[in-house]
Amino acid sequence: MAFQALRAGVKIHSKITCKAYDCMKYRPEIDGLRSLAVIPVILYHAGFTVFGGGYVGVDVFFVISGYLITSIILNELEAGTFSLVHFYERRARRILPALFTVLFFCVAMAWFCLLPEAMRRFSESLVAVSVFASNIFFYKTTSYFDPAADLKPLLHTWSLAVEEQYYVVFPLFLMLAWRFGKRWAMGLLVVIFLGSLALTQWGVLRHPGFTFYMLPTRSWELLIGAFIAFYYANHNIKKHHHIFAQLGSLTGIFLIAYSVFYFNDQTPFPSVYTLVPTIGTALIIIFTTHKTVAGIILGSKPFVGIGLISYSAYLWHQPMFVFARERSLNEPSVYMMAILAALSFVFAYFSWKYIERPFRNKHRISRTKVLTYGALCSAFFIVFGVAGYLSGGFHSRLSDKAITLLYGGIEYPDKKHCLSHAGDYNHVADACDLGDKNNIIGALIGDSHSRAIAYALDIELKNFNTGIKLLTTQGCPPYFDVYTKYLGFICSQINKENYDYISKETKIKYVIISNRWSRWINSTSDFNNDEGGIEHAENPLEIIQDGNIQYIPESEKRAIVKQKTIEAINRYLQLDKKVILIYPIPEMGWNIPNRLAKQSFFNDSQLSAESASISYDNYLSRNKEVIRLLDGLGNDKNLIRVYPDKLFCNTYIKQRCTAMINGMPIYFDDDHLNTVGARILSEQILKQLNLSTKSH
Repeated sequence: MAFQALRAGVKIHSKITCKAYDCMKYRPEIDGLRSLAVIPVILYHAGFTVFGGGYVGVDVFFVISGYLITSIILNELEAGTFSLVHFYERRARRILPALFTVLFFCVAMAWFCLLPEAMRRFSESLVAVSVFASNIFFYKTTSYFDPAADLKPLLHTWSLAVEEQYYVVFPLFLMLAWRFGKRWAMGLLVVIFLGSLALTQWGVLRHPGFTFYMLPTRSWELLIGAFIAFYYANHNIKKHHHIFAQLGSLTGIFLIAYSVFYFNDQTPFPSVYTLVPTIGTALIIIFTTHKTVAGIILGSKPFVGIGLISYSAYLWHQPMFVFARERSLNEPSVYMMAILAALSFVFAYFSWKYIERPFRNKHRISRTKVLTYGALCSAFFIVFGVAGYLSGGFHSRLSDKAITLLYGGIEYPDKKHCLSHAGDYNHVADACDLGDKNNIIGALIGDSHSRAIAYALDIELKNFNTGIKLLTTQGCPPYFDVYTKYLGFICSQINKENYDYISKETKIKYVIISNRWSRWINSTSDFNNDEGGIEHAENPLEIIQDGNIQYIPESEKRAIVKQKTIEAINRYLQLDKKVILIYPIPEMGWNIPNRLAKQSFFNDSQLSAESASISYDNYLSRNKEVIRLLDGLGNDKNLIRVYPDKLFCNTYIKQRCTAMINGMPIYFDDDHLNTVGARILSEQILKQLNLSTKSH
């Protein structure tokens, strides 16, 4: 029944296409190509690692969209019938009904699934989506490849925002350029294309967030499709020699498949690498006919059927995955994600049939109704989003107990002032002083694990009129000559400046180093506590040699990082200063405050200290390589070791590392100590500074 309806949809779609496209010939293989775009994206977001480059499906969509929409505009410009009002009406009918349906679903699910902070962030994103600025919002707040992106229900809408921003500018450009002739328009677009591609390649290493999300570095992909439309303007699809058509179309499929299976989160993207899937898409559009093997495959009922519902499927999959993760206390199983992936197509079918198709029919729903519905829905989402943001995520939905668990032990309160992220800090002069700034005796260096204990140290040090310099940077281990995916070359520059400052500053007697060692050193950055808690992470490090980035195999890179760990610690030891080395802080695999608050929110009877702990054996297994490496530094007289596992493991629960003490969480996420946990660790650090709260 479903395929019969979809087959009927093909016929309807063909008629609509003919009318709207000035009788452009319907090409079922284009709908089939959409299925090649949407399936990898969905499986990538579902967590199937074999589809490591599944995100390139979005790039396939960009080229298809550029081709089809430009074809419409060119045909109507040639006929003298192009109208901006009609163009934007078509876009509204195409985009808004299904999008708003999914947004209503998201609002309902968010109310019952999201804790306040997640609801506040969702509310912000809801406003951004409503004004087609979600790419800007996520550029400011979330890396697409960050594991935290798995908990953003509307993250995938960034690509819709890019397209809509493009289609605000592009028709106006063509209307103006058209006055000077098609060749002038084409020439100007080539210049824009080359500029956009060059900016993308330059920016992917220097400003990767902007490069991924923003229109200036994505427009060249849509323009590839536009160039195809220009090539075929006023002509039928060009007939190619049968052999060339077969080779060209199959090469296109191969290039897309190669991108899907061989690219991964470490691939610089978008960049020249993006030419692989986009050129592959272009080859399919150019060479595929109903007589080619590629055309027969892509034009088959299953591929066309999935292609027809691909827009709705794209909209549905991410919210379904996110709310399943949010509602579960543990990472959903691979089987559950597979079921949800399949359900996204079921939801898509009904959304396509009962939402998309009716709204595209001008005879059933008038322009006035479309615009009215669109305005009312947008207003509702904006009002709800603003209310959710201003109320702090509607925290009144939670009980007092859940609120206490969620906010009882906060992270570093002054983090916005003291290095919220690397972009806030480029020089030692900008760094904060902990404790008494007039009596600085040490420096705290490392990544966010160091920063997490800073506030507790600040409080304790003030009791002794003693201070230390806070020289930490989130996501930046204290290594020399390393490049990080999110920070670029800044990390290495900061570490060298920190070292120069510490080496010259005679009042610095102690160097405290805390780091998430396992993320950088282990063979895998992901952490699995073997009890349903999985923290996905990546190692964004690359090695710098002679001022250039060296892309080397992961196994070789880890070996070099181990060497750089030893090198960094030894360089500080050689300054004849006391180095206080903090061994690995236990990772939990769950966001602890969220887990405890959810237990109270969903089912208070599930709440227990045992449920917020992991096996000590798991801790030892996770940190085996790290402990062996740090132990191998020997017994230098200036090297002082502090062991967090002796504080948090086997002390409160036998053979387990706890994340809750006296009914309060000691972490503010999966692996960073909050103020409660940091106070316990700080007492041990103070002893090594020859300070003690007991003696005070």
